[in-house]
Amino acid sequence: MRESEEKYARFFWDDLTGDSLFSPEGQILACNPAFLTIFGFKSFNEALTSNIKSLYPDPGDRIDLLHLLQKERALYHHALILRRRDGRLVNIVANIVGVLNDAGELVGIRSYMYDDTDRKRAEDILKESEERYRVLVELSPDAILLQQDDRFTYANPAAVRLFRASSPEDFIGKSSFDLVHPDYHALVDTRTRETLEKGSVPPVEIKIIRFDGQDVYVESSRARVPHQGKMASIRVMRDITRRKQAEEALLHHTHDLDRLNRELKAARDEANLYLDILTHDVRNANNVSMAYADLILDLAEDDLKTYAQKLHNGIWRSNEILQNVATIRRIHEDSTGLSPIDLDTIIREEIGSFPVASIRYEGRPIKVCADGLLPVIFTNLIGNAVKFGGPDVVVWIRVEVRDGEVLVSVEDTGPGVPDETKKKLFHRFERGQTAASGQGLGLYICRTLVERYGGKVRVEDRVPGHPEGGAAFRFTLQKSP
Repeated sequence: MRESEEKYARFFWDDLTGDSLFSPEGQILACNPAFLTIFGFKSFNEALTSNIKSLYPDPGDRIDLLHLLQKERALYHHALILRRRDGRLVNIVANIVGVLNDAGELVGIRSYMYDDTDRKRAEDILKESEERYRVLVELSPDAILLQQDDRFTYANPAAVRLFRASSPEDFIGKSSFDLVHPDYHALVDTRTRETLEKGSVPPVEIKIIRFDGQDVYVESSRARVPHQGKMASIRVMRDITRRKQAEEALLHHTHDLDRLNRELKAARDEANLYLDILTHDVRNANNVSMAYADLILDLAEDDLKTYAQKLHNGIWRSNEILQNVATIRRIHEDSTGLSPIDLDTIIREEIGSFPVASIRYEGRPIKVCADGLLPVIFTNLIGNAVKFGGPDVVVWIRVEVRDGEVLVSVEDTGPGVPDETKKKLFHRFERGQTAASGQGLGLYICRTLVERYGGKVRVEDRVPGHPEGGAAFRFTLQKSP
């Protein structure tokens, strides 16, 4: 008896379970250290002067417990929520046994309790996590299917929509090969083996067969996950049919562009051939004709001399057109970058090309950002002023620096430009309303070059409000640092 009692005492005191004995009224009669720890008692004296009822947060629970003990005499794995001495609630799982006297009356209650709070919290967290996972899966825009033993056991609503199924039950018991297009069976088989080896595989594009018989492209990924004590495969599929259609349309468009580029290159080569003929062969023929026209002009008299002069002018205009065409071609083909150019030198050289014209220029050394085609602007503007202004025309060239830009003005005393013509003067094949002839390319070339250099060009009245007083062509250039 003493040995048995000693063993019981050691068990009682060393047990990690909170063991206690209390009266039917709830007075704690005995407890072990684990009981103190679970409920936060600071000493045995504090515990033994307390009533078990004080640990119940709800008085109704005390009545239920006594009622159950009087009826059952023992409660196993009874779940309780009790309050520690510091006020914190703990989840308790208890085995509670009634102590009876010889008459069968309840004279005491033994309890064996352990703190289940951490497990309960983990269980709640797990349930919450599972609920979030369920909501995530149910609301996911991607199709999610669960597969166990190579058969589908679950499909979310997005999978029902993707496959045009009537319900998730349509997937139950089917295999991957029932849903995947035959052309992709080998790929799916390979990916299945890779999933078994690696646990997961990156997304791959495959074609599936919907329940309505139509084929669609999806991006499919797969991973191995534990499920209900076994390993299962989870498949995630995203409809990429529109993307594939866009890619195919883009591919066709690319092929069309390649074809058009080849055709454009052939057309450009053909156009260059014609340009070469115009700017070289035709120009050479014109030069020969010009030489004979000059000879006839020297020998002819009266009406014949007049006709010879017209022939000479016609050939000269033809050469001018060819020169403009060659310049436009050079503008589009020349990819040389801009560099500092001495504007004063360019202007003086161009003035020298018109020795009989009255041109006034004070000169100002300044460098601008341009290229080798800058002289063409002055050739056209000065040439137009001389051609349209007649032998008595006076031309002024002015250069100013304004707000970091260089403003160049070419003014003349010629017939001027009517207001209705000013806006369209720099467009291709537009000409001013003057008696002199022209092909409308010179000013178009000027505008193209000025814009190439980062500037703007315009035409104004030399005397504001009096178009007949002559024209003022003004354009800006970027000043070189």
